[in-house]
Amino acid sequence: MLRQIQNRMEKAVGETLSVQSWTSASVMLVGVTGASKALGFFRELLLASYLGASGQVDAYAVAYSIPLFLIGGVGYGFSTSIVPGYHQKVAECGREAGTRFLATMCLSTLVWSLLLLIPVWTVPEVLVWVAAPSLPDGTARLTADLMGWLALYVLLLNMVYVLSATFHALNHFRVPAASELVFNLTALGVFVGLVARWEVRALVIGNLVGIAACGLLLAGALFSAKSEWRGRMVRPREVFAPLLTALPIAAYYVCSQFPSVLANYFAGGLAEGSIAAFSYARTLLTAVVTLVTLSVARGAFPTFAILFSSGKRDELRRFVTGLGKLVVLIFVPLSIVAIVYREPVLRMLYQRGVFDDAALQLTVTAFACLAIGLTFAAWEPIGTRALYAVGDAQSPLLATTGSACLLVPLLMVLTPVLGLGGVGLSLSLALAADSALQMLYLGRRLESPIWRDLASFLAKCIACALLAGGVLFMLPGTQLGVVLSGTILFAGAYVLLVQVLVQPIRSIVTVAATR
Repeated sequence: MLRQIQNRMEKAVGETLSVQSWTSASVMLVGVTGASKALGFFRELLLASYLGASGQVDAYAVAYSIPLFLIGGVGYGFSTSIVPGYHQKVAECGREAGTRFLATMCLSTLVWSLLLLIPVWTVPEVLVWVAAPSLPDGTARLTADLMGWLALYVLLLNMVYVLSATFHALNHFRVPAASELVFNLTALGVFVGLVARWEVRALVIGNLVGIAACGLLLAGALFSAKSEWRGRMVRPREVFAPLLTALPIAAYYVCSQFPSVLANYFAGGLAEGSIAAFSYARTLLTAVVTLVTLSVARGAFPTFAILFSSGKRDELRRFVTGLGKLVVLIFVPLSIVAIVYREPVLRMLYQRGVFDDAALQLTVTAFACLAIGLTFAAWEPIGTRALYAVGDAQSPLLATTGSACLLVPLLMVLTPVLGLGGVGLSLSLALAADSALQMLYLGRRLESPIWRDLASFLAKCIACALLAGGVLFMLPGTQLGVVLSGTILFAGAYVLLVQVLVQPIRSIVTVAATR
């Protein structure tokens, strides 16, 4: 039935781009994102090797977080609202109105991003002092110097987001996936070629060149495929209207960046390199989430919107619940493995060049505490997109605002006691609160207490993982062979326990894949 709806929509819209189902799109996105993230992570390893957990990396992390906090919400809000907004426009007003909506969203993103970046280019020193007042003077000056260029990078990143979302609204995922590979290949090549001379500035230059190449590829493919975009499709008076639609989503993104800003603020008051170590630990865990659940969420988002707009709430509920169980099934054991084998894994990945034992210990501490919240971080892309697909842009904002209110006292209490580990643990606990609130709101929207089913499944999987985790503790060690054998034995024991005591794993996969 869903395939028939998609076929009718394809015929009505008259697309010249190829259309993909959510399953084929998700599989392709996971594969391409895996290659892309591998390139990006290799660049991160080179950065650690050349610069370690130094003041330069601290400066880059803070300089990037400020423009991302100021305008990242514009790119996220507009790109996320494009998918359901486009389908609604086509259903209500026809193809031309839908195409004009897409073009207007792209132009509006550019205008609002430029307006909000004015403070970055006019008073960068003030912003640095507000975001990280404890930075040493030299690091603060480097941060202000890098921030203007990184603001341009975030501006281009916003445009890439909305162009990619435009393809996703048309159920086309190949060009955005290819563009991500282009970005990482270009950025890596430029960074490797310049890092010996320019150090951290080589990373900034590589990002700028890579994102420009990515944007040109997306824009060129879109305009060549849809000839009606040329000319008179954009109405200037409509440029400011999309802000009202995207504002709750943009506000959610700003609030979701608040933990990163707070983490830099509190980590900046610890030993030099603490911000860099926290960034390395978080990058590794974020890469895992991005590879799996963000790719699946992007592929499933149009299907969420189609199911809801077609009145198929029961199918949508089963679909979302199935995906949620898959997330729990996969990421609970990953979290346990990451905590137990944190030091040998991070030593193998990072410790080379100037990345010394002190940097390793800082990164290990942050990594272990952040890994506690890995499952909740993995649920977030699916939960937010499910809520947006059902027309609820306020609930994700309320959930992340509530978790941010919890985060501030947690940081104030735990950071003085646990240092960088307190920063990581605070973020993990705030993520758990965010996920719980999302599930409650989504269950209310779908008129079904799906949170009960997911919470029960989570508790049972945690119990199975802890029981199976005895295998890991019986095989302590830092050698790669011990880590691999312990992980394999743990995975086997965990799968067997879940299969026998909780739910047949095949049924979980089947429910999620039937859509």
